[in-house]
Amino acid sequence: TFGEDHEIDRLIRKYGYRSTEEIIEAVKSNNDLYSNLATAAHLIHSAGEGRFSINYAAGGLSSAEIEGVGYNSFDLEAAEKLFNPQKHAPGFNVDADGEEFYLIKNAAIGLWSAGELK
Repeated sequence: TFGEDHEIDRLIRKYGYRSTEEIIEAVKSNNDLYSNLATAAHLIHSAGEGRFSINYAAGGLSSAEIEGVGYNSFDLEAAEKLFNPQKHAPGFNVDADGEEFYLIKNAAIGLWSAGELK
């Protein structure tokens, strides 16, 4: 699941990780999200805000489920091979093709806590 409990998971699936403006509008017009502002905040701080894309590699969730919340689906085995969390340190790294990526080992804290990255 995406959420810690059934209701949070339901709201994440319903509204997805969208821009701040989209979530604020959803809060204004939907009582279920208005009644759960912690989930609304989570949806905002776990979104890329158009600045970067998020490739989500998780076992147990289908590509349709992952893409339905606004993330890119990524095969877990391919992600482990390409991004090798045992080889790469948290932060900026370069993959075998020379593409820079930012490794976050604990996405629950990593998307919103970083200061200036470069």
